[in-house]
Amino acid sequence: MGEKTKDPLPSTRKCRDLLFLIIFALFWGGMIVVAVFGRRNGYPPLLVYGVDDDGNICGADNVGLGLVPQELAADMTSKKYLYYIMYPPDFANTSKVCVEKCPSETYLWVDSQSNSSQLICPHGVVPDANNTWPDGPCWGMYKSSSLLFRCFPSDNVLVNSTLSIYKQIVRRVNTSFLSDIATKIFRDISLAWPYILAGAGIALILGIVWIVLMRFLSGFMVWFSIFAIV
Repeated sequence: MGEKTKDPLPSTRKCRDLLFLIIFALFWGGMIVVAVFGRRNGYPPLLVYGVDDDGNICGADNVGLGLVPQELAADMTSKKYLYYIMYPPDFANTSKVCVEKCPSETYLWVDSQSNSSQLICPHGVVPDANNTWPDGPCWGMYKSSSLLFRCFPSDNVLVNSTLSIYKQIVRRVNTSFLSDIATKIFRDISLAWPYILAGAGIALILGIVWIVLMRFLSGFMVWFSIFAIV
């Protein structure tokens, strides 16, 4: 009889990664605590919607949230979009307000004959020609479209030969919103989570099918994988 081969596996085996398993479990426990704390004490939509000059979150009932003083709080449930009022003469002064929809027309220059429907005003201010800048906080609207729940000018409305409304707004949004990478990431996740879950589910099912096929058709699957990659 031939020589008896030595068992490659030792007869006494034990778990050598218990310490790291405990560290990993503690890590996940901490992550869960942080997530629960953030959900209970924070307001996730704040990562998505804009905030007006009074601190009100667009698209939220700020009266019930208690995040801003009651004298400034307002129900913005129907006003999801953040609009930037640009004041003349150089449109350097701005005011952030929540609106129900981004304007579809431009009435940038206003006077005493301007219609109230052509004006955009902060919350609580009556749209009226007597309340226009500099006597009030209202000013004419500009045609815009929604991007990340912010109203951006649809046309590059020129103020002078070197300045435009669009450039002014982009400059402000770049500093207050778009520079925050985490905000963009969370917004994408909040909008695309059904597709992310669907993709993960499909990947899980395909992975299981692939493992089963490898069990019974290993040779074919190996060559199929090679040619599929090529």
